[in-house]
Amino acid sequence: MTQSLQVNWLTGDSIEFKLLAENGLCDYEFQGIAVNEYPYMDPEIDEDENSVSYPAIAYQVIDGGQLLSIRIEMNKKKLARISYTYSDPRDECDPESDAIMRITPTNTGEH
Repeated sequence: MTQSLQVNWLTGDSIEFKLLAENGLCDYEFQGIAVNEYPYMDPEIDEDENSVSYPAIAYQVIDGGQLLSIRIEMNKKKLARISYTYSDPRDECDPESDAIMRITPTNTGEH
């Protein structure tokens, strides 16, 4: 499965996103708005594929159904992880929760 995340920073506390996932059987696409509900709190800590820690900001997805949150690398804004609750039983089109993804910015502004 391949997954990608496109992000447009709307404000310092909100993003517009598009999550794409595909495998040999099907494609998944979901887009919406996510907000940082705790903008004045310390960032959380995630790890990249080489187990190197980095600070991450958690954005809560608005009306996301099973997509709950998006965690984005705080400084470079190049890495992200999603939190996804699978259906029961899991659908083969569901995106992988907690997989490390590279972000594709859809705007050039920094917030």
